[in-house]
Amino acid sequence: MRFWLKVALVGAPLVFACRGPRQNVDSAPAPNADGFSLVLNNHQVLDANIFVQHDGQVDRVGMVSASSSKVLALPLWLLGQSKTIRLIAEPIGNDTRYTTEFLFVEPGQVVELNVEGVLERSNYSIQ
Repeated sequence: MRFWLKVALVGAPLVFACRGPRQNVDSAPAPNADGFSLVLNNHQVLDANIFVQHDGQVDRVGMVSASSSKVLALPLWLLGQSKTIRLIAEPIGNDTRYTTEFLFVEPGQVVELNVEGVLERSNYSIQ
């Protein structure tokens, strides 16, 4: 009986330790010719609301939980006539925000926004 207890006490942690890391990111976004994809990586300890500014108006497109990632497929009309947008991240419970410069985005492209723990270090890329 003691032998099986030792096996269980030693074996159980090994089984859980050998599991791969948890993936909290959706699968890679597929090209979206009817719009564009937005990959959100939130490295904040706060949830963040995400907005897209286009054609002089601002639309909330979603929320990304603290320390997680999310992929959004956004419609073509959010690019506006000029296909120029700004992304805005507002951590919930904080009065600061991160705003990108104006971004020229073509239909089907993938925009990645990294909301960093120090908000001023947040960044983006377009693929």
